[in-house]
Amino acid sequence: EAYDRAAELGDDRLFLLPLWVATEIMMDDSPAQAVEKLDEVVEMARRVGNKPIEAHALGSKTAALARLGEFEEALKVGPEALAAAEASDSVIKLADVNLLMGLALLEMGEPRPGIQHLAHGTDLALSVNGFECACNGLHLMGLGHLQEEHVQEALDELARAQEIAAGTAMEHALHNVRAALANAHFLAGDVAALGRIEREIENAEALNDGFGAATGRLALAGALVALGRGA
Repeated sequence: EAYDRAAELGDDRLFLLPLWVATEIMMDDSPAQAVEKLDEVVEMARRVGNKPIEAHALGSKTAALARLGEFEEALKVGPEALAAAEASDSVIKLADVNLLMGLALLEMGEPRPGIQHLAHGTDLALSVNGFECACNGLHLMGLGHLQEEHVQEALDELARAQEIAAGTAMEHALHNVRAALANAHFLAGDVAALGRIEREIENAEALNDGFGAATGRLALAGALVALGRGA
């Protein structure tokens, strides 16, 4: 509704925020469409001089391109996102962009530099009490350590993500963190964690989180294959 109203008024400053939010929602389920719309967000943000949104949109574009396998293009956009974040004079925006860079690198199969960006972004978020942002960072760090097969580090980070989310807006949307934590417990030898992964897939579906459900199913499939119960 806000998007439609701002469009009717034809004011870029009013239209920018709902356009950006609507576009961010596309990133998991429709990354190709998100890339196209993020270009529009970046152009509009530059037109009205909104560096924080420009930075975040460029960071999201970096991650979306990586998810699409456009690694070379993602690596070109990433430095633009970091430069815009620095120019925004916003600690939390610099944190956000570092997390998005870290996510992009995980998507590229580069967990070590990805984790470095994620750790920096998480530290920045915590320095200004950005607990939701820090929760996301710790979740992604856990995923990165699972890529590296460093299961204990993943367990520690994912458990801390849950702790930090307590009392925040993230507290009731932790199904992806819990699914990743259950997967880490399985990899550490807890076969009963399979049931917890299944439960979080159901929670993702109940919240219409298709990407989260698909990620959970991928973890479940890997666990079943490891047990010799899937193919």
